[in-house]
Amino acid sequence: NDSYGCTSTDLMNNPEYECIVVSGILPNGRSIFPEQLSLEKFYGQAHGNLMVFSCQIMLNPTSDSCGFKKSWFKYLRWSEIKEQVAKGEISVRIVILTDCSSTTEVNSDYTAIPVVAIDSLGRITVIEYEREKIQTYEFVERIFNKYDKWLPEFVVRQKAPLETAIMPFINEKNRERSDKGERIVPFYDFSLGKRAKQDRMMALQPYFQQGRVYFDP
Repeated sequence: NDSYGCTSTDLMNNPEYECIVVSGILPNGRSIFPEQLSLEKFYGQAHGNLMVFSCQIMLNPTSDSCGFKKSWFKYLRWSEIKEQVAKGEISVRIVILTDCSSTTEVNSDYTAIPVVAIDSLGRITVIEYEREKIQTYEFVERIFNKYDKWLPEFVVRQKAPLETAIMPFINEKNRERSDKGERIVPFYDFSLGKRAKQDRMMALQPYFQQGRVYFDP
C-alpha cells in the first residue's frame, strides 16, 4: 500500500483473492519481469537509492539499507571550492541552516548551526558547523555572527515553536542593523511537517549514496 492509493493491502485482506507477494528479483537471481525491467535497471535503482530499492523492489528493508555507509562520506575543502570559483569553473551559493534547542540540560538536544555551500556541480558541502548546548540568546547572536562571516543567500529557520518564539528578537536586531546601515539577515522558513526526525534523516540517504554531500575536513 502506498501514497498513490494502491489497493494491494485491500486485495490481500479480501478472502476472494489469493495473493502471492514476490520481490522484483527472484531467488534464482532473475528479474520478475525481464522484458520490462532488466537486472541492470533494478540494480541501477539500488545504486541511486538503496533504501527505496530495498523496500519497494526487494520488499525486504534491512538496517543496512536504512543506514549511511562510511564509504558514502566525502570530503572537500572550502579552499578548493574557492579556488574553483576564482578560476570561473563553478559558481557557489551559501546557506546557513539552524536547529535550536530550548535548554542546555544534560539530556537536551544540541543546538546546531551548519553552513552549507551548494555549487553548480551539484555538490553540497558542509563548510562550517557548530553543535553545542547554548542558551537561546546566544543562539541568536551566533546566527548574526555567522551571517556577517559568510554572507549567505539566507538563513533557514525551522517552523517550530521555539524558532517562532525568538523571531521578535531577531526582527528587533534586524531593525537595529537597518538603522545602522548594516545588512539585515534574510530568513527562509522551512516547515518540517509531521515527519519524525528519523524519517527526515533518512530522506538524506540518496544524496549521500550518490556522492553529492561533502564535508570540509
